[in-house]
Amino acid sequence: MPWPVVLAVAVAALTTFLLLRRHARRGLRVLDPASASMFYGASVPEAKVPNYCINVVMYFREMPPKERTLQVLQDELIGKHLEFRALPVQTWKGLVWQEVPTKVEDHFVFSEVASEAELHKHIEGITSVDIRGYPNRLWELHYIANPAGGRGVLLFRIEHCIGDGLSLMKLFIRLITDEAGQPFEMPTMRHRPVEGPQPGALQKALRLLQALAASVDMTSGPADSFNPCCPWKGRIPVFCPRQSVVVIPRHRLELVKRIKDKAGATVNDVVFCCLAGALRRYFKARGVDPEGMERVRALVPFAFPKTSTRLCNSWAFVSVRVPVWEKTAKERLEHTIQAWNALKQSYLAPVMLFITHFLTGLLPLVMTRATATGTLLRHTVVVSNVPGPDRPVRVCGALLDEVQMIYRNLVPQVGLLSYNGELFGNFVVDPDVVPEAHTLPGYYLEELRALAEAYGVEQP
Repeated sequence: MPWPVVLAVAVAALTTFLLLRRHARRGLRVLDPASASMFYGASVPEAKVPNYCINVVMYFREMPPKERTLQVLQDELIGKHLEFRALPVQTWKGLVWQEVPTKVEDHFVFSEVASEAELHKHIEGITSVDIRGYPNRLWELHYIANPAGGRGVLLFRIEHCIGDGLSLMKLFIRLITDEAGQPFEMPTMRHRPVEGPQPGALQKALRLLQALAASVDMTSGPADSFNPCCPWKGRIPVFCPRQSVVVIPRHRLELVKRIKDKAGATVNDVVFCCLAGALRRYFKARGVDPEGMERVRALVPFAFPKTSTRLCNSWAFVSVRVPVWEKTAKERLEHTIQAWNALKQSYLAPVMLFITHFLTGLLPLVMTRATATGTLLRHTVVVSNVPGPDRPVRVCGALLDEVQMIYRNLVPQVGLLSYNGELFGNFVVDPDVVPEAHTLPGYYLEELRALAEAYGVEQP
C-alpha cells in the first residue's frame, strides 16, 4: 500500500479517536445498532406494530408503600442509569443518549381494580398501548391497587431500546432485597459449554459456513409449514391491538428439574418440549394434523451476558425446530435435546449477533425492517425464557408473590420466567389468528405430566 494512503488512514483513525474521546468526555453514549433499530421501529410500516415494550408484571398480596416505591425509582433507576433520565437524539455518531429533565412522578401511574379478573383485563389494556408520551418517555411504572383485598400489581414498562431481558434483570436486582431486607445477589449467567472434543480448524470453518447458510434460511428461506399459528403464506399481517395474554398456571420448578435429570436435559429443553407438546395438541384440536409437519420453528433470543452494569441489547435471534410431528412426549424431548445441543455447538448465535449488531448499523432502515419482519413471519412462535431469583424477595419492601413477563409481537409470543422455585409464563396471541388460546396452558401442563410419566418422575 502506498505510504500516502497509509498516512491518510492513520490521520483519519487518529482524528476519529480524538473526536470519540471528546464526545465521551461530554457524557455522550451511543446506542448499539440493535437498540437504535428498536427505537426507530424494526418492522415494516404496513404491519403497524407499535413501539417495542417489555412489560414486567409483579404481583403482591400486600402492595409496597407508594412513597418508598417512588424513592427507589428515583435513587436506583433515574439516579444510577443514564437511560432513565435521557432520550435518544440523532447525531453524526448515530443515536446517542441525551440527558433531559426527568421527574419520577411523570413516569408513575396509579389505578385501582375491584377483582383479580378485572386486574387481568386492566393489565391487558395497559400492555396493548404505547407508553404514555412515547417517544418522549421510554418507561413507566403502573401502581395498581386492589382495595377489595385481592392482589395488587407493579407493572414496569420499559422500551426495548433501553435494554433486553438480562438488562431488565439487572434493574430488577436493584429494586429487591431478600426476605430479611438484605441486598440480593444473583449468580452471573453463563452458557454451559457442550462437552466433547474441541473442533479443529477445518471443522470450525465448516461450522461457520453452516451457520451462514442457517442465517440465510432464517431470514429469507421458506416459511414454516402452514399451521394455525402461522397462516400468513407470504402476506404481511396487521398488528392486533387487542392481543390476549393467556397465563400458564404457576408450577413447581422441582418437577421440571427431576425430568431434566432423568432425561439428561436442561430446564430450557424441558420447557421448550412442553411448548412443542402444547402446540401439537392445539393443532390437532383445530383439525390440523401435525404428522409430517417438520418445518415448525421458534425464534429464541440468545443472550450474550455482559459483566458491565450498562444497559444494552446483547442478544440475537436463533431458530430452533419445534418437534410437533413427534408422536410421544419422550420423542419430542429427545429431539429437543438434540436440537439445542446442535445449536450450542454451532456458530449460528455468534453469526446472528454479528448480523444484528454490525450489519444492522450499515444497511438502510428499509432493508433492516423488511428483513426483521420477514424473519418473524417465517416462524411460528417467539419464545423467551429468563431465569429469576431462586428464593423469595421483597420489592420496595413488599414480598413478591408472582412475576410475569409480557411482550406483544406480530407473531405469537411465549414468555417464561422462574422465581422462588416456580415457573411462570404466558402466551400473547392475536385472538383472531389463534382462537381458543385459553386451551394452550392446559396443553402445556399436559405435556409436562406426560414427560413425568414417561421418565418415571413422581408428580406432586
